[in-house]
Amino acid sequence: GGRAVHEATAAAGLAVRYLVLCAGWGLSGQHVDLGAEGEMVEDIVGVNVESVAVMAALYGADMARLAVERNGGEDRPRMMIVSSVVATFPGLPEASLYGATRAFALSLGRALSVEMEPLGVSVTTVTPGATNTNFAKSGGLTRAKVWDFPLAVMEANDVAEGAIIAMFRGQAEYVPGIPNLAMVASFIPLLPHRLALRFGAFS
Repeated sequence: GGRAVHEATAAAGLAVRYLVLCAGWGLSGQHVDLGAEGEMVEDIVGVNVESVAVMAALYGADMARLAVERNGGEDRPRMMIVSSVVATFPGLPEASLYGATRAFALSLGRALSVEMEPLGVSVTTVTPGATNTNFAKSGGLTRAKVWDFPLAVMEANDVAEGAIIAMFRGQAEYVPGIPNLAMVASFIPLLPHRLALRFGAFS
């Protein structure tokens, strides 16, 4: 888990100045069916929620101490938390657990950007939309309606490049792609929750 990773880097004497928390996975389908798949629920929550929270806390404390030693400036420690554009939806039917864990990452990242700023640590939360990766395909997440609009689907390298630039600029939040930004800023907030839920549904 996240604590074991932190212990390993500490034992190796590594001072982590830049931290990217982007591990995450999920499956589409009925939430009640996940319980029959071994410890699927625990595994998803462990990766998407617990590991992010634990590593943000442990490495965040290290980075705050490092910031004091370096006395701030452009060389300040930086943390990136990768969420998803679905975190801005009121919920994600047919991928409800995945959507909820992404909402957790967004909430945590937003709060940490304020908490960590006085400590000299910059925190950027990234909320990508549909991205062409093996994860999306293997998890059945390409069933979402957004995949019917090719212009809204981005390549992973483009998302990563924009996110790194945003992190080093000290942005609190970054939404890759104009279609995603428009959806987050204008479209989803204007919809009644029930309608937004149906828009985000995977079936």
